[in-house]
Amino acid sequence: MLVWDMRNTSSPIELIEKAMDVFSLQITRSHLFMGCRNHSIVPVGLKGSNFLIDNVQTPLKAPHLDVVTSFTTLLDQKILISASRDKNLRAWHTTEDGSLSQLHNLSRDKVHQDHINCI
Repeated sequence: MLVWDMRNTSSPIELIEKAMDVFSLQITRSHLFMGCRNHSIVPVGLKGSNFLIDNVQTPLKAPHLDVVTSFTTLLDQKILISASRDKNLRAWHTTEDGSLSQLHNLSRDKVHQDHINCI
């Protein structure tokens, strides 16, 4: 993922997680969540350092079985919903420190007959 300063678009100001192949993004007050082609979700803190790369946190490895295609938030950004080409929805409780804990009672398997591209 490349980060750009829109006041000067001649070149990106930062490269984050080149190996992750970012497919989708969701921003909250405290974090940026990247959905990746390798099925992982990577939290990135937005507070602290001037550079996002310094705030990349440990990815949630393979919460989905295919590409994480999109996100949305609920309840004032306290719940993050991730969707995937695996036809599943996963719900997560978010905290200020960026940790995610899966909400199994809100997660659903095979909710559609085909890939979920957007929620």
